[in-house]
Amino acid sequence: MSPRVPGAVKTVQVLLFVYAGLSLLGGVFVLLTAPLAPDDMPAEVFVSTLVGAVGGIVLALVALTLGFLARRRGPVVRWSLVTFFALGLILMVVTFALNVEAGLDPPGETGPVTVFWLLSLILVLLPSTGSYYRKASERAAPAPWGHGPAQPHGGHPAHPQPPMATPNGHGPR
Repeated sequence: MSPRVPGAVKTVQVLLFVYAGLSLLGGVFVLLTAPLAPDDMPAEVFVSTLVGAVGGIVLALVALTLGFLARRRGPVVRWSLVTFFALGLILMVVTFALNVEAGLDPPGETGPVTVFWLLSLILVLLPSTGSYYRKASERAAPAPWGHGPAQPHGGHPAHPQPPMATPNGHGPR
């Protein structure tokens, strides 16, 4: 019987699918409407728009892949999600800073997309989510002294010992 999937993991999975769908639609829309760009549009603006559209499609495909993998258990999946959301958040902050430095208005979607990246990152870093992605051996009950699975004093598993002889050599103690 597989353990119950935490609500945070389900939420992250839904957010990934929604983000992937919207990014994919937006990127494809930009690529399909590129031939309709006005003739007086500067070449660097046109190229940066196409690069942004292709980047959005790539991010959408990565988000879609991570969305399908989000329910798999293991530390690699969790840290892949953390890395994806952290890089996305950094990308949004850098984009915002570059637009402000260039004297441009930041894109209108900057706020909601930044909230998406931040919320998703927080959800993946929650302790309940972390325990879901840990290996079964790491999810065992913690030891009374608070480190790792419960083990006898001395830090190693118990193993059977033969009874020791008494000091006079007659029978076990």
